[in-house]
Amino acid sequence: MPEPKAVKTDVPYITCQVCELLAKHAHRQVKAKRDELAPGKKLLESDVLELVERLSNPAKDDGDWISKVDLVESGSVLKVVEMDETGKCGVECKTVQRAAEQIVEYTDTDLAELLWQGKLSRAQLTKWLCREATKSCVKKTPPLPANRKPGPDFQVADPQEAQMAKMMESMKEMGMGGKMYDRESMMQKYMGGYDDEPDLYEDLDLPEPVSKKASASSTGSAWTSAQEAMASSTNRAAGGSLRHARAHLNRQAYAGRRSDTN
Repeated sequence: MPEPKAVKTDVPYITCQVCELLAKHAHRQVKAKRDELAPGKKLLESDVLELVERLSNPAKDDGDWISKVDLVESGSVLKVVEMDETGKCGVECKTVQRAAEQIVEYTDTDLAELLWQGKLSRAQLTKWLCREATKSCVKKTPPLPANRKPGPDFQVADPQEAQMAKMMESMKEMGMGGKMYDRESMMQKYMGGYDDEPDLYEDLDLPEPVSKKASASSTGSAWTSAQEAMASSTNRAAGGSLRHARAHLNRQAYAGRRSDTN
């Protein structure tokens, strides 16, 4: 399945709303980080800058708000509506991401400094970011063209697949690749195919790869093992090997299946 892409022509219709949301979440998240500090500890400006850089990336925890946004047509207005659940990051998610990236691109250091200083209220921060620093909300938003095709419906994301997408993003940043698979493909890729790398498994006395007839409990256990193994691999140094992560994953899956049969 091809990677979803932003609809660039939709960006002007949502820029002001996205800017206001970005300011809200930036202010809220920095306040939360400051509140979590132990007594006597101070928030580092570098930590705030890193947070700001992640705010426009839905594959990061700080950018989760983007995945919870739906674009809803209402007459000649394209409304940016916050949802209660995380959605699949399709074309609308990518469009919001693009708008957020454009806002942060030339303001990240100044925005981080203001957030770190903590002197502005949320309303003051929004005014600075959206009307002074970027002018995102200065001009009147143009109306939607009458012939514009409505966007797709909001689709709630599977929590496990959403977490796996974040792992893949971390792996990609570490130079370990970052291709996304759905749950079934991931099971096939990491639970089966022992013959392609016999040097890793020759001493394990492994059974046949997981079949489609595996029980629901075994499949669920193996999927959990897959998540744990992938999380472990992304926390290693960048030189870590995905091949060894796969070996570890298969050991975990084999142990889980033996436990299920006992």
